[in-house]
Amino acid sequence: MSARRYERETTIAGLKETISALEFSPDGKVLASGCEDGSVTIFSTLDWKPLRTFIDASPSTSLVWHPQVEGLLFCGFRSGDVHTLQTNRPQRDLKIWTDKSPGPIHCLTHDSGQNVLALGSGKDVVLTNYSTRDEDSLSWYNTRRLPPPPSFIHLHTSKHPDQAAQSVHFLQEPNSVVVSYLHHGITCWDRNSLSLVWQITPRSCQIGRSCLSTDNGTIAVTNLFDGVDWYSIKSQRLVDSFRMLIEDNIVAPIIFDGTGSWISGGSCGAVRVIRPFPAIGIETLELEGE
Repeated sequence: MSARRYERETTIAGLKETISALEFSPDGKVLASGCEDGSVTIFSTLDWKPLRTFIDASPSTSLVWHPQVEGLLFCGFRSGDVHTLQTNRPQRDLKIWTDKSPGPIHCLTHDSGQNVLALGSGKDVVLTNYSTRDEDSLSWYNTRRLPPPPSFIHLHTSKHPDQAAQSVHFLQEPNSVVVSYLHHGITCWDRNSLSLVWQITPRSCQIGRSCLSTDNGTIAVTNLFDGVDWYSIKSQRLVDSFRMLIEDNIVAPIIFDGTGSWISGGSCGAVRVIRPFPAIGIETLELEGE
């Protein structure tokens, strides 16, 4: 295990509420920030100055950029609404999802090859296609909900926990969607038949967030107990774990940087950069400053 300290390069000013979502655009030119006050602010990564702010009455909960359409951002809110913002056209903002969502948007992702959104909303996971009617409106269609995930034996109690999707991911080969749940493990669903393909029982406790590797071969999950676990998509087996101190039972994010490193948040004021395949050490990023 190795550790080093990183100096703080800059602080992005202008945000006054808790930040609930951050997403860099595919070209890396802008950063979208969603906050508990309902604001979604777009920052330039050149000078970190705000370019535009969109305000909603409900807290912002999740963000995802369209992988091909420049400047198109999808924003999920606690109200259950999903807005689209044309961030490179300052006067454009569209609402494509209104009262069809069964609850708050917990997670949101976009298919890289088709105009399909997947939303973890309330107790459900919803898949919806959308199309552009003209430059000022979008229409959604073919909306379907995944079935409830099977319960595990250890959940057979007098009161079953409700399913709560923490993260959702599209797999292109095969044509499926992977969902990590707080209490119901990791599931893979066929996108056409909506049937269950497989289900992984997690190693420990509940799942926080999850992330797929670039090749879609591995899924990493943070748990609410002792760290990060990695599972093989092909075999659905645990392949590695990294234990870290969990002081508070929080939902910690995790991302893959595309070069072999996994970057995980935590409850102890540190961001950890982890290289588990092969294990060549662990770097704990600690920001210096006030």
